[in-house]
Amino acid sequence: MPEAIHAELLRLLRLFLAVGGMPASVAAFIGPGGHREVEAERQSILTTYSEDFAKYGKRANPRRIEKIFAKIPLLVGCKFKYSGVDREDRSRDLGRALDMLFLVIAVGGKVVPVEVKAGRTGVLKSLHVFLREKGRDFGLRFNTDVPSLLEAETSLADGKNRPFRLLSLPLYMAGQALRLCRESA
Repeated sequence: MPEAIHAELLRLLRLFLAVGGMPASVAAFIGPGGHREVEAERQSILTTYSEDFAKYGKRANPRRIEKIFAKIPLLVGCKFKYSGVDREDRSRDLGRALDMLFLVIAVGGKVVPVEVKAGRTGVLKSLHVFLREKGRDFGLRFNTDVPSLLEAETSLADGKNRPFRLLSLPLYMAGQALRLCRESA
């Protein structure tokens, strides 16, 4: 893909995300309501997500899921630390809540772990752990680099590495992720 097209698609993606990342918030952005309508739509979307947390009460404390969800915007671009969410909660308890927010997709009856990175590169520790612990050999990463398919190995401290394929896609290609995973896995 030519770099100029890739750069323009990333610019449009950032604009899409800045106005809320949902069709209703984009419609508000281009409509006559202006920024007030966009903010009202974003708050409505966030409220809907928050109201769903109670569904996971048997597996994780909804209050902890809410804490993590509320802190995500403040932690973007930073290394995740449990103390950055709440200094009073134990990491084990927050970990259960964070597990509810871990991204996976189903592709052809298999679970595929997904990681999202802010830049072009980054450590994929949780993806590596998932691949090894679940015996999987395929993962998906969203980042800001051009699309690629890599042959790699998990790189964990204990040295028990596992070969896998990693499909890297820019987030603007999320709509093609399932098709490309099926073709690449």
